[in-house]
Amino acid sequence: MTEWPAAAFAALSIGHSALLRIDRASVEIGVRATLERLLAATGRSLVSIPTRRADAATIAERIAAAVSEGEPASALRHFIQLNDNLAAEHDALTSY
Repeated sequence: MTEWPAAAFAALSIGHSALLRIDRASVEIGVRATLERLLAATGRSLVSIPTRRADAATIAERIAAAVSEGEPASALRHFIQLNDNLAAEHDALTSY
């Protein structure tokens, strides 16, 4: 972010915090546009859910990797973790 001299703020009659908000807004708009183009190009969407648990797709990748590496015990552990995560999310969603 560009550092502006105090004289510039006085000349513009704009406070430093206002300029920082403008700068942040510009960056956020640029990031959003870039993200939207990237998602559109890949035919994907982005979904936000209130969780910190690994999603099913991530765990599925871990299971596939474990199977391809010949580690069935690891694949089973990931599968059990997937079950636990889904059960916990189900409980969290039904309590609303």
